[in-house]
Amino acid sequence: MKSKPLLDMVSLPVQNVAFQLSSVSSFEMKNGSCHLLFRDRAARSQFYESTLVGNGIVVVPCSGSGSFPSSFKVLDVPVANFNDLLAALENFLEGRLSLKAPLHTLVIDNISIFHWDLRIVDRTNYKDLGFSAFQSSSSYYLKFADILNRIHLKYSCNIVVTSFDINFDKGYKGNWKKSAHDYEGLSSLTYLPESYLQKFQHLVYVDGGELRVYKKPGNRWIEWREQEAQLLVT
Repeated sequence: MKSKPLLDMVSLPVQNVAFQLSSVSSFEMKNGSCHLLFRDRAARSQFYESTLVGNGIVVVPCSGSGSFPSSFKVLDVPVANFNDLLAALENFLEGRLSLKAPLHTLVIDNISIFHWDLRIVDRTNYKDLGFSAFQSSSSYYLKFADILNRIHLKYSCNIVVTSFDINFDKGYKGNWKKSAHDYEGLSSLTYLPESYLQKFQHLVYVDGGELRVYKKPGNRWIEWREQEAQLLVT
């Protein structure tokens, strides 16, 4: 008898997943996709500590470490570079990884770990950075998004990717005040390619108690309360 990939046998029906982003706001998805930007490590830690979780949330930790809720299933795969992440997700897609857990949400945690590799990649160093063939930085990100979309379609699961914001990538530390123009356009909060970010249904910025979502009409990151009622994916 032909065996099924393990993931086909443990995938769950489409379910909602709720993330508690602050003491008063939560973000709920149903069969959706979201990229979360964190202001800093404290915002990331606060998010995971307060997240409302249930069975079926699987996380791939790109940095190889991190504290996650006990109900998360951490996928133990070696991810030394971005190409390793792509390969792991391809294996996940094809059911070649042994996942002895239900699945309704896949979290890829902290792709900022690859920020500088993908920023400096060129024809002279791509092999040193783990790639077998040279592509532009945006092409690698789009390949990543394509694999995630195929996982989403195959398993009817939510997709969540996390990274840090533009100031973290710049290496800035300490506090600073933002003005209104700091929230104009996708590039005001992240170096990630716009073509990649546009593949997600939701883009959310988390800075402690400050929550913003990206609104395509107007090309701005707006305060959470202005958009909260529209964030449920059905």
